[in-house]
Amino acid sequence: ILIVNRQSKIVNRMSLRLRLTLLYSTFMSGILLIFGAAVYILVNVILLNQVDTMLAGVVRDITQVTKVNSVGELSLISLPPLDMTSNAYVQVWGPDGKLVATSPSIGTLTKSLDPIGLRAGLTNYEDSYLDGAHLRVLSVPLKYGNRMIGTLQVGASLSVVDATRSNLLSVMAVIAVVAVLMAGIGSW
Repeated sequence: ILIVNRQSKIVNRMSLRLRLTLLYSTFMSGILLIFGAAVYILVNVILLNQVDTMLAGVVRDITQVTKVNSVGELSLISLPPLDMTSNAYVQVWGPDGKLVATSPSIGTLTKSLDPIGLRAGLTNYEDSYLDGAHLRVLSVPLKYGNRMIGTLQVGASLSVVDATRSNLLSVMAVIAVVAVLMAGIGSW
């Protein structure tokens, strides 16, 4: 009871000006938090959609030039022009799990861009970490009729997206602190 009485005396001693200042600053913080979260989510969705659209375009170009021999096996993989795959890493895997073809941008990498997507047998987008690199990977099963003849994986680095997210958070944090301080000073 003694503690409650002390706290109520402290609250009663606070001036109306201070209480209103704290109230306005709290409201401003809440509004900025909600607005910042909405902006962050929207920017994240837009950036990932752009990467996904690019990956889908590369897959479309590759599947248009992929050849299947008379027995229904991948016989010739002709990757699109270098300018299309310069921002993308491409791997074509056979049904036996062996690497059939890669883009020049991968070099000597023989690990799957997305091991889960390779085994899934479904078309899906996944975030993947490969040797410390953050990638967005589109895995597409290649079928001839109903028979699985391979898997196409196309990946793109998310380093620019990650940097953009980080910078956006930093800028929003600074703006929020300044705005709350200005609201506090203005309401005082």
